[in-house]
Amino acid sequence: MRKTSPKKPIVKAPLPPKDCVICYFPTINSRIYCERCRPHIMSRKIDKMKRRRALIAALDRFSNLFLCQISHQPVELVDRSSHKWIQFDHITPIKTSEFQVLWAVFNEMKGRLTDNEFRNLVKMLRDRWLGTPFDRSKAKFEYWNRTKPKLTLALRATGPIEDLPFGETPTDNCCICGDTSHPKSIYCPRCRRFFRSERENVARRMAMQAAWDPVRRKFICFYTGVELDEDDMSNPWLISFDRAIPEKKGDLVVAALWVTLMKVDLARFEFYPVVNELAACFETGKAFDKGVCEFKYWERKANGTRKLKLFPLV
Repeated sequence: MRKTSPKKPIVKAPLPPKDCVICYFPTINSRIYCERCRPHIMSRKIDKMKRRRALIAALDRFSNLFLCQISHQPVELVDRSSHKWIQFDHITPIKTSEFQVLWAVFNEMKGRLTDNEFRNLVKMLRDRWLGTPFDRSKAKFEYWNRTKPKLTLALRATGPIEDLPFGETPTDNCCICGDTSHPKSIYCPRCRRFFRSERENVARRMAMQAAWDPVRRKFICFYTGVELDEDDMSNPWLISFDRAIPEKKGDLVVAALWVTLMKVDLARFEFYPVVNELAACFETGKAFDKGVCEFKYWERKANGTRKLKLFPLV
């Protein structure tokens, strides 16, 4: 019999390295994404192509960094707790919309606004603070009603109303608006529903007294100067109470709910320069000046979730 030599094991040659389809960095094992881009594409099983297109659009070829499409500053790719952490935002807040790369803090500020709505509202806020009246008719809030009612219902307090929080004597007229008081109360039926037990009622009373316009007979937003809605939970102009510093009790102002949600991670002294700088970025196309704000109240865990529940008061 003819002797057969043993078969040699077939050794596959290593696959030649490929370049990442996004940034052209070398990949491993002939993958199509490099190790920098891959975690942000493969972290979810959906919308991979949208994420790829967003990263390609955000890549600056000269610095080889991914830039926030609002601030034009580099995003953070490792530290999820940073306010610069990379997030993919729907340009229009619907599932079929394309993505854009943003800082996490600006994604939170934009919320459920379209990109054009956010840019216009920021510029209108800046102009309002410079003396131009805020034109409420230009703020469309096209996609607001799709999600906000559930949120505002969760924010509204339940429980007994405090008519006489400090043993005060009932008055004939409301101490806020001057209307006829509810029986055995210092508030009228319209104002008293905002005063629940353990809800910073002294600060609320002072904020509502400051916001009441006796001529228009309406509460006025502290930031926009626009009349606020008191009943419609699906309205972005619903009355809410904004804190001067997140999670610090005592200093409240009456503001529209959409403004309070936009400011929720910022102190009041941070909100003004951030809005002014964003408006300048939108008009000139320059990069956001990181020195205008430290974002010191942006607090996130290592996985990117909130440490505190910084919800506005309704």
